[in-house]
Amino acid sequence: MIVLPVVALMLLFLALVAGWLLVVWLIVKRPILSLPVAVYVGLTAWVGAHDAQALVIYALTALLVWRLVHRNSFHRLVGRRLRSSWRRLWVYDRRWRATMALSGLGGRYGLRRRVPKIRSVRSAPGLDQVLVSLAVGQSADDVERVAPQLANSFGARGCQVVEERPGRVWLLFATSDRPAEPVPGAPETAPPEEPAVTASLDTNSHGASAR
Repeated sequence: MIVLPVVALMLLFLALVAGWLLVVWLIVKRPILSLPVAVYVGLTAWVGAHDAQALVIYALTALLVWRLVHRNSFHRLVGRRLRSSWRRLWVYDRRWRATMALSGLGGRYGLRRRVPKIRSVRSAPGLDQVLVSLAVGQSADDVERVAPQLANSFGARGCQVVEERPGRVWLLFATSDRPAEPVPGAPETAPPEEPAVTASLDTNSHGASAR
């Protein structure tokens, strides 16, 4: 009979260790996530673990009520950033290096493999916009040649390549048949071949050229 509580405590300990390891891994992958962790640790040190947990629950409840009461303002101020961070972490960062290497956009120079780098991800229903810095020796034409492979790798229905400037491109991934929400003030981009990407490019560049 004593064995069951011991096993339960061991499982709880392993779950806590796994949880903290996951938090550390997420912070290493996305340093911005260290901010909420630091806030929670600070709250715990200031008011204690119980009150810190209560404050977190109150904050999450307030966000939920906000989303239910006024969806537009929530999406504009909070939801879009949360969605973009989640899409970058779970969809793009997780598969990026393998996708670049297997699609021919990665090359070895010296002891390191050089691949394009993600600069930012902006996500809206129906469309993900991924800003990418190309590796030395690459051009937008190289990316455009493998656009169908990129769309398949990231679970999108299509991929359009838009050159912002030499060495930097936007990848527009159509994530569903639903038309993407327009971004105020963004220049229009020409629709690609089927499947179409119905969206506006969210960038401050006025000289981007669609390819």
